[in-house]
Amino acid sequence: IWEADTYVPPFYKGLPLWTNESDASFVAVPHLPGMNTNTLIYRWSKNGTILGSLSWVNKRNLSIRDTVLSEPIEVTIDVFENNGASPLASKKVRLTPSSAKLVIVEDSPLQGLLLNKSVKQEFVLDKDEITFSAIPFFATVSTRVAGALEYSWSTGTGDKRAGNSITYRLPEEGRGSTSITLRSNDSKMIVQPKPINFLIKFDKETNF
Repeated sequence: IWEADTYVPPFYKGLPLWTNESDASFVAVPHLPGMNTNTLIYRWSKNGTILGSLSWVNKRNLSIRDTVLSEPIEVTIDVFENNGASPLASKKVRLTPSSAKLVIVEDSPLQGLLLNKSVKQEFVLDKDEITFSAIPFFATVSTRVAGALEYSWSTGTGDKRAGNSITYRLPEEGRGSTSITLRSNDSKMIVQPKPINFLIKFDKETNF
């Protein structure tokens, strides 16, 4: 079994992806009826190279960090009853690191984060104000806020703001549009998520 130590929002139903410079954790769960699995020898290999210091009796856990090269890896686990014997069981898994991804959603005062509907290339604002929040899917952080990442929101008019969430208000004339760009930065990482660009249109008379 493997899982990535990357961020996904609460109640996310998918698997957190292994991304650039993040950790992947593995655990071997042998199904060998009648045997004490705590006394078995676990031998881990990465891309065909035995990880000797991470292998031996009851060494059923492994953690691997992606490098900046972000190359695929193949992890193999062999389980032995005793040293020198043939493997009782073996398993291979191949992982390819992907990239963290910024997603923008509406933060509703009544419903909270509307995670089922992300902001695409264009958003029509037909009310007095709206709050957007950034969701750093598969980033190497444990939370989307609290200083884990630095966020920068900028508009085509030169307005720049910081923070995970931001509120835009309808202009007095009630109409118009502006482009918005969101960037994030993790000072511990070399590879950063790609910026997001979208257009917000102000139209108080639009009805849905």
